[in-house]
Amino acid sequence: MRSVSRVVLIVIVVLLLIGVIAPLAQTYVAYRELVVEELMIRRIGIDVMAKEIILELIVRMRNPTSYSIEADVFYADMYFDEEYLGYIERASIIIPPGVSEVSFHAKIEMIKIPRMVLRMISEGQGRLRLKGYVMVPVKLYGMIRLFSIQVPFEVEKELSR
Repeated sequence: MRSVSRVVLIVIVVLLLIGVIAPLAQTYVAYRELVVEELMIRRIGIDVMAKEIILELIVRMRNPTSYSIEADVFYADMYFDEEYLGYIERASIIIPPGVSEVSFHAKIEMIKIPRMVLRMISEGQGRLRLKGYVMVPVKLYGMIRLFSIQVPFEVEKELSR
C-alpha cells in the first residue's frame, strides 16, 4: 500500500515538474532567441484637433524557435536621438516562428516636432529609437500562468533628409 502511494506521489511530482520545466525551457529559449530586428515607418498622419502627429510604425521580429511565442505586452519608449517622444504599447501578441511584423500607432505631441525638424535640417539625419521589452508569460501546461519574463530589446531607424 505504501509503495503504491509512493509511486502515485512520484508520478504526480514528475508530471508537475514536466508542466513547469517544459514551458520554462521554452520561455528561456524565447528570452535568448527572440529578436526585434527592424523598425519601419509606414505612414505619418496629423491630428490637428489633438495637436499630435500619428506615426504608424512596423516592428519586424524574428522568432527562431519552432513554436509560436505568446506575448502579454509589447512596450517601448520612443526617442528621436536622445529626446523622449512617447511610448507604444500593445497587448496580446502572438509571434509565430520565423519573421513577423507587428504594427503600432504612436502619437507625438506637435510641440516636439519643430526641434526634430530643426535637428534634421542642421545635421541632415536623425535616429528614431525604440527601447523596451516584450513580456512573455510562463504557464503551467500552457494554461495556468506562473510568472512572466521581460525580454528587453532596442531597435533604431536612421532617418535622413
